[in-house]
Amino acid sequence: MTSQAARFKVRGPFTYKVARDLERQALRTEDPIYGWTPTKRSEEHRRYSWIKRRTAELQSAGMEYLAASDQAYLDASEWWPDPTAHEYSAVPV
Repeated sequence: MTSQAARFKVRGPFTYKVARDLERQALRTEDPIYGWTPTKRSEEHRRYSWIKRRTAELQSAGMEYLAASDQAYLDASEWWPDPTAHEYSAVPV
C-alpha cells in the first residue's frame, strides 16, 4: 500500500476527492487478505438476498420459518458455493 500511496504523490497534485477515488481503486485492485474482494462481497450479498426471498416464498407456502430457512440454504447451495467458506477457515464447512 505504501508504494501505491507513493505513486499518488509522484503523480499529484490532486483534489481530495480525486485522491480518495484513486486510493479506493488501488484498494480494490490489490491482493486482499485471504482473497476477500468487493466482488466476493457482492456475491455474498446476492446469495443471502436470494436466501431471504426464498425463505419468504416457502413461508408463504405454509412452511415454518426454521424449516423454510433450512430449505432455502439447501437450495442455495445447489446454485452456488458459500462465498464465506474459505480454505483457511478454522470452522469446518
